[in-house]
Amino acid sequence: MTEIAERPSVEEIQREQVPHLQMGYKSYIICTSPRSGSTLLCQLLTNTNVAGVPNSYFHKPSLTNWMEVHGIAPNSLGNRSETLEAVLKKAHKTGTAETGVFGLRLQGGSLNYFMGQLKLLHPEQNSAVDRLNATFGETAFIFLSRKNKLEQAISCVKAMQTGLWHKAENGTEFERLAPPQPPYFDAKAIRQHLAEFEEDDQRWEHWFTKESIQPLRLSYEDLADDPSITLSKVLEVLGLKTSSTNAIKVPLAKMADELSKEWAALYRQQLK
Repeated sequence: MTEIAERPSVEEIQREQVPHLQMGYKSYIICTSPRSGSTLLCQLLTNTNVAGVPNSYFHKPSLTNWMEVHGIAPNSLGNRSETLEAVLKKAHKTGTAETGVFGLRLQGGSLNYFMGQLKLLHPEQNSAVDRLNATFGETAFIFLSRKNKLEQAISCVKAMQTGLWHKAENGTEFERLAPPQPPYFDAKAIRQHLAEFEEDDQRWEHWFTKESIQPLRLSYEDLADDPSITLSKVLEVLGLKTSSTNAIKVPLAKMADELSKEWAALYRQQLK
């Protein structure tokens, strides 16, 4: 993965964080769904050295899984509240990385379980936003979605079939979750994921309305077209500055190819 040229020192980072202190944001959540460009955005934000290390720290709806992810041994703590506090503390440390800002990526399918755990930990708080603020500090919300749900579904099906989820900008493998397998057109799987991604967006929109949240709204299409502009928008909302977002290289390559276009055309043809 490409590194930033002339990475700023800790002292420079701290000086550049003055606007952030004025805004008051101590954390942010990238609210999204799979294959929406969130991995690219997380990498870009990490590479600024001022916006934490956003990632899916609470991806699976399982406290046991959270403990495994964050290296907390089973039965090492007393009750569930103590375990939750330990998990959140570990995640916060990892996702902040001494920048003063905690970054979290949260998929729509993880939302209800995650917020349920925060409710157990902070029953005195009246809203989800209050519980997030009590846990991570003043929180900003970023909604990253993909306008073309068919392309999103095809991208997901291809990744699941081939095992390759992301490629670096030089074409080498960046993230592989399964041994290589050839892709094949599967209309049923595409239709299923398309519906799931539409439901994810609806879930997020319902939650934003319920919690009176006005998130920064970003699209995969705009992010892919000009990552620097999208990154600048996020940093502006967070009140953070970096010397130049143009100096931060795009670490990932687009996964869409001619096969993706062929599948999209074939799927549309079958709907006629």
